[in-house]
Amino acid sequence: CGLGFFLETANQYGFDVSGLEFNNFAIDYIKKIYPFKVELFDNDKFGQIKYQIITFFDVIEHLRDPFKILKKTYQGLDNNGIIAITTANSNGFVPRLLGKKLEDFRRINEHIYFFSKDNLIKFLSEISFDILEVKSIGHSFEIAHLASRLQNSIPLISIILKAIIKVIPPIGKIKVYINPFTKFIVYARKKQVNFDLTNYLLSIIVPV
Repeated sequence: CGLGFFLETANQYGFDVSGLEFNNFAIDYIKKIYPFKVELFDNDKFGQIKYQIITFFDVIEHLRDPFKILKKTYQGLDNNGIIAITTANSNGFVPRLLGKKLEDFRRINEHIYFFSKDNLIKFLSEISFDILEVKSIGHSFEIAHLASRLQNSIPLISIILKAIIKVIPPIGKIKVYINPFTKFIVYARKKQVNFDLTNYLLSIIVPV
């Protein structure tokens, strides 16, 4: 759950939230600022508590075994529960065009797995999720921050933006929304399990 920013937003919209995190610094930070329950991620315990919604925002690419975790996520959702996943679209046009210049690819020491829309959808379907929606997502940046982020991937644009900011400093604070189609979000629902114990027992009774 990182530093808890999404937990805060979801709580403001009326959700009862809790978080799991690998980083003790982030956990301590959240506990100082927010009242939300946040715990250190425990692979053995994960999936035992039922939730209506579980989110993985820029998480699965960091996991040593994302497939095992997604299977446990299925177990940890109520019937008809929702999973939301964001990650880099490694097979998209822009990632293919930028190649090693893309930030997600450059961070190879922490990004262990890369996904495409197709293979993530296929895997979720195989573990009995119904895919609800898949779409590309962008980010909102201050122009100064955007210029810094583009330094390695598209240096010419970075240089131009920094030059403009140097001449007109207030421009650096302007927020812009950019969608380069390098990331996507998947919403999927756990399939409803309908099990009628009475009918099941009747179906296996062998008349004497």
